[in-house]
Amino acid sequence: MQIIWHGYNCFSLKGKDITILIDPHHESLGLKLPKLKADIILISDSEKYSNKDAVLGEKIVIDWPGEYEIKDVFLKTINLNEDNQENKMNMIFTIDFEDMKICHLSDLNQTLSDKTNEEIGTVDILFLPVGGHNVLNAKKAHEVIEQIDPKIVIPMHYQINNLNAELEPVENFLKEVGENTVTKIESYKISKNNLPMDKTDFIILEPQI
Repeated sequence: MQIIWHGYNCFSLKGKDITILIDPHHESLGLKLPKLKADIILISDSEKYSNKDAVLGEKIVIDWPGEYEIKDVFLKTINLNEDNQENKMNMIFTIDFEDMKICHLSDLNQTLSDKTNEEIGTVDILFLPVGGHNVLNAKKAHEVIEQIDPKIVIPMHYQINNLNAELEPVENFLKEVGENTVTKIESYKISKNNLPMDKTDFIILEPQI
């Protein structure tokens, strides 16, 4: 699987036969999406991340809580309202894809309840908001890592060039978790056989926009 970050909360997950796109944002954020094609689009917030018309392909769009099985991909969407956040539909995702479990925490802004943490279950790759203000700050993000105990953490939702938002830089988070020497890469390729066994790896992606 190849993982590409398009800034903010938006990722492409490219497998052998299927591409999943998560949270395609609108240009009002200051970040223009590149030309993207997807088979499945996941939307956690219908206001900020619903730019599905900018995506090519005969895509299946999932923007509602539930469990779904599409083309050998098993998806679960969990409404953050269950953790007493704002009274609107805003979801987190778990994705079983190419024998790995991925979790995307969307705009999470507090540690997980026991119920939600149990629903998420064991995680291989965690997409974690770290920019503070309307999402987890560095300290809270570290606490969520300790709750979930993933094998790989990929930060998202932090300040980058041209982003029309007030967020903290990723360096605040890296300092908090003691990973100050992580090198940024354009994309990340991973398979089940290459997952770390006894530690958590931190991957910093350059936004592809």
